[in-house]
Amino acid sequence: MRYSELANVYEKLEFTPSKLEKTDIISEFLKETSEDVLERLSMLLTGQVFPEWDELELGVGPSLLYDTISFVTGVKPAEIKNLLAKEGDIGNVTEKILKRKVQHILFKKELTVEQVYTSFGRIARAYGSGSQNKKVKYLAELLSNASPKEAKYIVRTVLGELRIGVAEGLVRDAIAKAFNIDVKIVGRAFMLANHIGIVAKAAKTGKAALEKIKIKVFIPIRPMLAQLAPDIQHVLKELGEAAMEIKYDGARVQIHKKGDEIKIYSRRLENVTEALPDIVKMARKAIKADEVIIDGETVAIDTATGKPRAFQEIMKRFRRKHDIAGMLERIPFETYIFDVMFINGKETIDMNFRERR
Repeated sequence: MRYSELANVYEKLEFTPSKLEKTDIISEFLKETSEDVLERLSMLLTGQVFPEWDELELGVGPSLLYDTISFVTGVKPAEIKNLLAKEGDIGNVTEKILKRKVQHILFKKELTVEQVYTSFGRIARAYGSGSQNKKVKYLAELLSNASPKEAKYIVRTVLGELRIGVAEGLVRDAIAKAFNIDVKIVGRAFMLANHIGIVAKAAKTGKAALEKIKIKVFIPIRPMLAQLAPDIQHVLKELGEAAMEIKYDGARVQIHKKGDEIKIYSRRLENVTEALPDIVKMARKAIKADEVIIDGETVAIDTATGKPRAFQEIMKRFRRKHDIAGMLERIPFETYIFDVMFINGKETIDMNFRERR
């Protein structure tokens, strides 16, 4: 598929305010998309290249992007920044610069969705010595062959700011509509696979393929979030019999274990294992199952009083990249486990609360 086709759909979506109309646009586009490109295309529609839990990331910041645009167009980074200050969006700035520089490449190659996605992968996998130069090289190759409109959406994707008003939930609804499958079935598959591209590809095959998607250790399950209610009486009236637990002012942690390997994911499904060695140690000691996924809440503790500390203190630990051992001493955690979603090959999410307990 030509990348220009995706860019045209991006443009339609950007200037379509209605969510229902956006769903229709995406649904029709997915119907026309061949199975071999559907997985990648569905990811790109959400503005993502990799799912949140994947440790790969493009690793291109604004400064490196401006240098690349400058390299391709000859416009100095300082001028790019001035244009950005006026325009407010690097995608629009890139499009305008390239329109002025129509003749900047004599022999362009037409970009395909597959080529763009593959190039993003090469950018993400550029590590170590000389990695910045490699990232510039791969991105410059894309921009050199892109039309102004294509370049607009490529640079937005690189910075994670697609700005077309499309989130994963909207693509989920469009998948259900495109392939005439109950949105609840699509939603469940998405909760388990946690990869909108895999879900889209399975949905094109049919309902049975979606129902075959199962929980896998080290692929975090999308969390169920609480709904607000005016009071307890309202909850009991709505649900009938109910169980209650203490709500801690902590951070959600989803702990995955397989053999000796343990990974921890945040509420936003990011891998936070490196920042939380104390929870890894606790899990390794306390969990006897060989394979398990458990849900819990971790709370920062004031060592002087034994009382919970503010939520902001927890985030200091989660975001820490350096001096993790020092931060662990200053802000110790206590972790409370409240659910088991998978254990030794058995999914438990469809069991009722008492059975899981």
